[in-house]
Amino acid sequence: MHLFPPLTLAAAGLSAHKWPSVTRTAQFYRDALAALTPELLEVDEASAMPNGVSVLLNFSGNAGWDLARGERDFPCLFGMHGGCVLSRKFLLERLPTLNSQDGLIVNCSSDAEVIRNMLGDATPALELLPLPADTDLFTPQGRDAARAQLGLTEQHFCIGIVARLLPQKNVHGALDVVRELVQRHPGRAIRVVIIGNFWIDYPVLRFSETAYSGQLRTLIGEYGLDEVVSYLPASLADAELATAYRAFDVLLHPTNSIDENFGYAPVEAMASGVPVVGCAYGGLKDTVIDGVTGYLAPSWLSLGGLREDRSALLHGLEALLGDQAHARSMGANARRHAEESYSRAHCMAVLQDIVRRTAANWDRSSRRALQLRAVPDMRAYDRHLTPAGEPLSDFAASILDYTSRITPTAGPGCVLQAYAPHTARADGAIVLDNPAWPAAYHATPLQREVLARSAAPLPAAALLDATGATLHDLDQMLALGMLITRNGAAGCA
Repeated sequence: MHLFPPLTLAAAGLSAHKWPSVTRTAQFYRDALAALTPELLEVDEASAMPNGVSVLLNFSGNAGWDLARGERDFPCLFGMHGGCVLSRKFLLERLPTLNSQDGLIVNCSSDAEVIRNMLGDATPALELLPLPADTDLFTPQGRDAARAQLGLTEQHFCIGIVARLLPQKNVHGALDVVRELVQRHPGRAIRVVIIGNFWIDYPVLRFSETAYSGQLRTLIGEYGLDEVVSYLPASLADAELATAYRAFDVLLHPTNSIDENFGYAPVEAMASGVPVVGCAYGGLKDTVIDGVTGYLAPSWLSLGGLREDRSALLHGLEALLGDQAHARSMGANARRHAEESYSRAHCMAVLQDIVRRTAANWDRSSRRALQLRAVPDMRAYDRHLTPAGEPLSDFAASILDYTSRITPTAGPGCVLQAYAPHTARADGAIVLDNPAWPAAYHATPLQREVLARSAAPLPAAALLDATGATLHDLDQMLALGMLITRNGAAGCA
């Protein structure tokens, strides 16, 4: 017996996607919608919409947007996925074709903020949908056996990294943090397990044709981590991946992926009873509860790309490394949070409620047109970065809503560090040796001296004394992305 009357639902864009995570999400949508309608009508841009459609849901692609144009007697729902960042230009073109009775399904609160900042007073309904983890598969049960399979004893502290392996996932930044952790704790048996496939042709903000796998191998050797780091391909069966998760002591997820609007790996790790240490960016600001289910490092957008406070990542790892009781408590919190907020049943109920509410609230007479705000000028973000394809300025306004803070400014108690080593270019510019953000600067002699002295973390007061720089000079270098904070922004504004 149905508690709710069946709906007549049309859906577009539910076919397989080039990104596995999107294909997985599409199947979740299919399963949730199947409980609402006797037959899901799959449509494309050439379809003639039948009479009596309760809701048109566009999961991906343009078909639903095309069908939403003009007069219609049904509301539309659109899955945003990473589109609030990557498809910003498209949204600026198409949002005015919708009205306040339509809805956008977002997977993080940052996406809702992006849309609010694009539009005036009238907005579509902004519906927050968490995505599910298999809390029956990803579970803490069997941890000892899982660790034994990976050759780990109770003395090992195992750091997991699970991601598509491309520069924006910031695995190189994770290795830098691990290097420092190993140096600070020479007596501890620290291991890192990286799981993922290298994505060699990722098109977004592509700066180099150099293979990322080779760059990581070089760093592992330079950092002396050959005996610390091991690699498993993402072709693991689901049960094997679940085994790996439950063997971890922590998931390290310092993402710089500009469209990270959710992130399955952190939720799967938490379902496995594993705390997460990552960047406060996009979806992680919602999924990871800072200080409860893990630790989040501040993130911001500089003129040289995304930046994070790596000392906050380091301190999160050390808090778990140094206190097993605390680590167990945080792991239990993580499991509880995943069960309550990211179980399949809970997420399906949320999606079904969104669809029912959209159908029930449809009232043509109360529709309001959507109007865009003035588009901000983001061209300053193109001065130091020159990717192939779309420039950073196309995404910058959305990225600013994904980060956790504005660019910090220096105070005397602030600890600073050069963001990355650099090399000299033939024209005299310096280029940061960072695969994700190889920013180029025509640095002044003072800036070069500050960078040379801040190769290791140094208090701002010491930099001021040693170089003759002012706080304004350091603020400028933070804004450019030459420097980062290294003490959780303590002493910084």
